[in-house]
Amino acid sequence: MMTFLTILALAILAYFAVAIALIFTQRVVELDNNSPMDFDPDDVRYRLPQKELEIAKARDGSDIPYRLYRVADGAKSKNVPLLVFSHGSTNHSAPYEPLAQMISAAGIADVVLPDMRGHGPLTQNRGVTDYVGQMEDDFADLIEQIRRNHNQNIIVGGHSLGGGFAVRFAAGKYRRLVDKAVLLCPYLNTRSPTNRPHAGGFTRVLYRRALGLAMLFGLRKFFKRLPTVQFNFGQDFRDWERSWMSTEFYNYATMMGFGPRQAWQQDVKKLPPFLVVIGSEDEVFHARQYQPTMSPLNPNGQYQVLEGVDHIGVSTLPKTVEVIEAFLGDNDNADDASDDLKVNQSAA
Repeated sequence: MMTFLTILALAILAYFAVAIALIFTQRVVELDNNSPMDFDPDDVRYRLPQKELEIAKARDGSDIPYRLYRVADGAKSKNVPLLVFSHGSTNHSAPYEPLAQMISAAGIADVVLPDMRGHGPLTQNRGVTDYVGQMEDDFADLIEQIRRNHNQNIIVGGHSLGGGFAVRFAAGKYRRLVDKAVLLCPYLNTRSPTNRPHAGGFTRVLYRRALGLAMLFGLRKFFKRLPTVQFNFGQDFRDWERSWMSTEFYNYATMMGFGPRQAWQQDVKKLPPFLVVIGSEDEVFHARQYQPTMSPLNPNGQYQVLEGVDHIGVSTLPKTVEVIEAFLGDNDNADDASDDLKVNQSAA
């Protein structure tokens, strides 16, 4: 008869054999290069940035590249908040410079645009983070080094998956740092009513491989360079001379740490006052599902649907800046703009 220890050992071996089989029976495939989003190299997002990258230091000694846009010096500049804004999936800080420039030039907030770990032109490990939650630690380290003083209010924000990360950060272990959140068409979860299947065709998640890696717990570090998500860029973008700065694959820790937790409803419940802005023509998410999805979980949100605007357009328009300004309540026309928000919230 087999002893209990023998049975236990066989069960452990079987468990790890299943995990390894799940990991290595699913692989990256060649996608059709048919991205749901149009690419226009002449768009303002794709011009060369005017601000150079600066470097902050993460707690593990790694570099955190960022671009900083301060409100012009003056009496008002002493009281503006700091908006720490995350780019979307595959991206980096440069395409969000026009948005940051408009916000800072209007005197709304200082804006810092980090290249999230594993992203941008300076990264050494594209798409890779070492553990789930490392991006949150980086964000907190950056805030500590960039904020004017400890009395400066902190607004976290982001676009698309970056908006989802802002949800995660504002609801997580650093939530006491955060006063408000600005979410531009935020990713919530693949099972959220806001999500189109496969992000409209932009993502392919290697679910079987991800499950196998989840089973390995502390042993995942030995497989940290394995992709678990791949992104479907259009051929016109791939042919662009600066497409190399984008990130085509994510490892497990990046996939799980760049966006809300799996219990995303709990993250939404913990949000401070927040703003959601999305275009009615968004190709990745269902624009009119945000309010009915989020407001029952948290009454502290405002929602703005911009008619005729697509997923990328939300991050480039002066109208978005006007809505953010009204939400933060720091302009002469805040009352009128707030009324507009309320109207659009009910219409959404």
